[in-house]
Amino acid sequence: YTDHCPQVKLEVEMYCVAQYSENNTWYRAKILDIENEQITVHFIDYGNQEVLPLNKVAGIDPQFLSLPCQAFQCSLLQSSSGQFTEEQLESFFSLNFEEESFRVTLCEQLPKQVWYVQLHNEIGLNINDIFTSLSAFSLMISQSSETTPTFPILHYSPGEKLDVFVTCVNTPDSFYCQPLELASDLDDLMTDIATYMTEHPINAPI
Repeated sequence: YTDHCPQVKLEVEMYCVAQYSENNTWYRAKILDIENEQITVHFIDYGNQEVLPLNKVAGIDPQFLSLPCQAFQCSLLQSSSGQFTEEQLESFFSLNFEEESFRVTLCEQLPKQVWYVQLHNEIGLNINDIFTSLSAFSLMISQSSETTPTFPILHYSPGEKLDVFVTCVNTPDSFYCQPLELASDLDDLMTDIATYMTEHPINAPI
């Protein structure tokens, strides 16, 4: 006999597990939108989003709620009022985010839990220098939420320096970092979730 995932009514703002389409792996996520049996989720440990069918999203078991959300949103700019030049964007997106680790210095917490940071690569290059000519402008953060998480979030203070993986890059003023110091904890959690979902096949949501 095999247990199934408990049936839950999936709702916006709910935390869940979702099966990422590129590798069919289950990750912790938050539901951003539900429309026509399609669910938009935000992968809370990495920062990326995806629209998935109902059978790829399930309620999360409480045992997977203890590790804080691992991805925190960052910006290389305190604010913004213009557009990035082609050269700036080309320099930024040419960085080897997929293979290199980086170091962030947390400078200031902006609205909606976004950190203004100084970002350095492995050889110490300050990535913020790409944008020193930009004037101050207002941040545009998409689909951010003011709701209180149902499990812990990472708490840091201005001035802290962290070695990180950059896990999701949208723009220079909206990207996500994941602390290296907790990487093994996240690996263990992912293994546990994979085992659980194998042993508890998903039921259709209510």
